[in-house]
Amino acid sequence: MIRSCQHTVSLLSATHRTKEIPMARVTAGPNEYLVVGRGGKLTNLGTAVKKYLPPGSVHVLVPSTKQEATFELTHESKDGIPLRFKGIVIYRIVDPVTAAQQFDFTPPPKRPASQKGAPAKIATGAERISQLLSFICMGELRSVVSDMTMQECIQQRKTTLTRVVREALQKAVGGKTDSGRMPASRWGIQLEVVQVAQVFIVDEELRRQMEAEVRDEIRVNSEKSNIQSDEEIQLRKILAKQRLEQKRLETEKENISRKESLELERLAYERRMQAEALETHRQKMEMERKKVEAEIPVRKFTAGKTREALQEEWKTHQLAKRVKALEVEEELMLAAAKQRLQAEILPLEQRPELVRAASQIFQGSNLSIYGENEQLLALLAPLADLLARTLAPLVKPPAEPETPKKPDKQGQAKSTGNTGHL
Repeated sequence: MIRSCQHTVSLLSATHRTKEIPMARVTAGPNEYLVVGRGGKLTNLGTAVKKYLPPGSVHVLVPSTKQEATFELTHESKDGIPLRFKGIVIYRIVDPVTAAQQFDFTPPPKRPASQKGAPAKIATGAERISQLLSFICMGELRSVVSDMTMQECIQQRKTTLTRVVREALQKAVGGKTDSGRMPASRWGIQLEVVQVAQVFIVDEELRRQMEAEVRDEIRVNSEKSNIQSDEEIQLRKILAKQRLEQKRLETEKENISRKESLELERLAYERRMQAEALETHRQKMEMERKKVEAEIPVRKFTAGKTREALQEEWKTHQLAKRVKALEVEEELMLAAAKQRLQAEILPLEQRPELVRAASQIFQGSNLSIYGENEQLLALLAPLADLLARTLAPLVKPPAEPETPKKPDKQGQAKSTGNTGHL
């Protein structure tokens, strides 16, 4: 929006054109620098801004986008072959104040409707910069190509030709390329890309011949490349096999090393466990030894008491054995005494039996011994005892005696007479 003002100012351009403009609000897009001049001083207000210009101020819009400059020329090489060169330069304005001082960025005036015919084209500041860059590139190429053969121009397009053109542009504009990233000091621009893009042979016949030679060379190179590729493939296969074998060997080595490490760890673990077991056993034995040492007095005391008890028990046992022996001896002596007593009593007990037996033997006999022959009975008494002891086992005990009958007077007299003599 432009708002009119009572005051007007004059804008003096580089071409000395004068234009009366009212005070207005100026807008710069995101791809434009707003450069304002007032009192002989230029100021860059930046991009994408809106400003009100005071009276007596002038302004220009300087593009901040990348600009392109192309060049194309035909020139003969050192060996007289005409060649066509094409190239490109990409740059951008980094110092809009310096660029506004060196080039005219004022937009061209509008052509009146009454004026007929094609209007004269007036180059803007960016277009003028591109033209000058193209002229510098073409002039430097002419100077260099005159000292180079066709083959050299074709082969050294990206190296020598591009380097020479870049150095000439850097010397002219006073800045550095993309690698330096330094702002320009004289033109206010920075070179982004400088390249000789194409080199053509102008003569059609010569170009076909050169193309045939190039094709043959390409074919030969292709065959060589195929051979080299096959060799490289075989070599890569061999190298791959070697790498695989090496990797396999390394893997086996690592496995062996890992196994050895595991085995060493296992042995170390076993030794450690054995040492721990031995230490545990030693500690256990030490504890048992201490326990035994601690129990020795008690055991000695207990053993003494046990020994005393055993001695008392042994004494008691010996005494019991002696008593038993005495009892047995007493029983034996008693039995022997009984036997002797029985032996002594038996004749007396069996004397009536013997007398009865003898009476049975002498039954019906009257034996009368008188006077001095009475001593004979004393001599026969032992013989009767011996005979009674000998016949005792053979003689049955007498039956229960029956009630004796009253003997007659004659029989009683006979018995009485016999008994009295004995």
